[in-house]
Amino acid sequence: MTRLSNILFFILIFLSFTGFCVDIQIQHLAVDPQFSKMTVNGLYQDEYGVLWVGTKDGVKRYNGSRVETVNLLGMNNWVQSNFVPTVCGDKKGHIYINTDYHIIEYDIRLEKSKIIFRQFNTQTLPSVVFHYGQGALWIAEKDSVFNYKGGKTTLKFMLPGRENNVSAMKEASSGKLYVGTKNSGVFCFDRSGKRKRILPSKSEVISINEDSKKNIWVATFNEGLFKISPDEKITSYSAPTLSSNYVRAVCEDDRGDIWVGTMLGLDIIHIKTGAVSHHGLAEKGKPGLSNLSVWVIMRDEQGTMWIGTYYGGLDYYNHKKNIFKYHDLGFDLTGGPIVSKIVEDKAGKLWIGTEGNGLIAYDPSTNKYTYYRREQNTIPHNNIKALYDDRVANKIWIGTHLGGLSSYSVDQKKFKNYVIDPGDQTKRSEIVQAIKRYKDILFIGTLSGVYYMDLNSESIKKVKELDPYIYAVNALMIDENDKLWVGGNNLCVYNIRQNDVHSFEKQLLKTTSSTKNTITALSSNQPGKVIIGTAGSGILIYDQKSERFDQISQKNSNISSDYVSVVYPLAKNYLLVGGTNGLSC
Repeated sequence: MTRLSNILFFILIFLSFTGFCVDIQIQHLAVDPQFSKMTVNGLYQDEYGVLWVGTKDGVKRYNGSRVETVNLLGMNNWVQSNFVPTVCGDKKGHIYINTDYHIIEYDIRLEKSKIIFRQFNTQTLPSVVFHYGQGALWIAEKDSVFNYKGGKTTLKFMLPGRENNVSAMKEASSGKLYVGTKNSGVFCFDRSGKRKRILPSKSEVISINEDSKKNIWVATFNEGLFKISPDEKITSYSAPTLSSNYVRAVCEDDRGDIWVGTMLGLDIIHIKTGAVSHHGLAEKGKPGLSNLSVWVIMRDEQGTMWIGTYYGGLDYYNHKKNIFKYHDLGFDLTGGPIVSKIVEDKAGKLWIGTEGNGLIAYDPSTNKYTYYRREQNTIPHNNIKALYDDRVANKIWIGTHLGGLSSYSVDQKKFKNYVIDPGDQTKRSEIVQAIKRYKDILFIGTLSGVYYMDLNSESIKKVKELDPYIYAVNALMIDENDKLWVGGNNLCVYNIRQNDVHSFEKQLLKTTSSTKNTITALSSNQPGKVIIGTAGSGILIYDQKSERFDQISQKNSNISSDYVSVVYPLAKNYLLVGGTNGLSC
């Protein structure tokens, strides 16, 4: 087991994947009665996991629990209707919306919008098409293709003949721009601007997509579907292989199969076998589409396939099932013990702290538990608040509620207990909630401030420089510059080498608009970035270079709760977040 899978295992997670079933269990998103009946024209998932939905009733935002209408801050006065055919984004805080004769840029963080492109002739039908490619937005009107980057729009290409109107675009991973037209097939432009007609067709091109094998898929109005291989070999799919020759959407799932949205249902091309399966309307006792006419298909970051339909709202499907499995850790308790902390030692054993049931060691190789409680004269208290795996000394450090600090030597299989501050009459110093090692020093976060232990002499002293700024410590982190970050009733950074402190109290107030900012968790996923969990303000990300905080909350993301208890970096741009309403990713 990896470190992450072990940890998730005992937060009641056990991953198991079902095999593919032709009769896929499509479900309908029924969070709002009105939303369930809308025509969905565009789908986009931003960098926070929020789903942006273009509908005939404007732009909607779905954060995993509720759907809300996006206020374009007065922009409806600048457009003629709420019809939204396309939504896309740059994964850098901007959403692009194609509505009538305009393209709107919406800033997620500032909640401000502006028109960045207008159709020149508004006396004709709307003809603006756009697509976000590799670092820039591509915009087309009639026979002209523009590039929007850095706030500047530049004419890049022109199609031959004034009768050629652009209907779809896709910038491939190769950097080539594929341009579909209403009646002249597909053109390809390389980086130098060289043009080639790569697919002759008299049918309107509805959409263009690229799969993981660099094949280009072209959906058309009445000629079915075309696949263009990297060597430009063309394969066509049409009825009766497909449900209909009117193909609107194409999307690859995370197993490499191709989902095809048509006017008469959903088709899936199974790449390994070449077979095509058909999926129609939901019937009594049988899952299916909410409407046969599929307008858009999108795969999100978790592998869920989202299907927008004509007056049927959103359907979705994910082939991963039964991902949660309950374990009571060997306790005969309703709901099991309350798990407070989990760490994994270098041998792969899990150490699980509980609130009231002591310390549990779990060996995955034998599937056996070992229990340590105060009654056995092992740990000083059964309420565990902190655990730290010390790989240098091969020890597990244990912070307890009113029992001070304890250590367990994995090699010697012995416990040793420590009183933090014998002179503290309040005993708040014996409530240890965070532990972090730095060289030969062990930093200890308590409800009476930060202490440190000299690991050679095992003497414990207080970091008094922090006392004016913070007293109740919940989290500790040491960054790549040997600075100690301290979170609790405030956020501070302690320069260990220079012995000075910086408080972020004023910056927190400005960012969250709250005078009560309780920090619950600290972590980092890359140099210069500090990820901060809070009790009520979601997640804050601090960029040390720009000295700026960014806030991630229920308002602008799919995080399940603004009360965050743990933040675990999964990769450079992904976080696993635990809060009062469960897990978010």
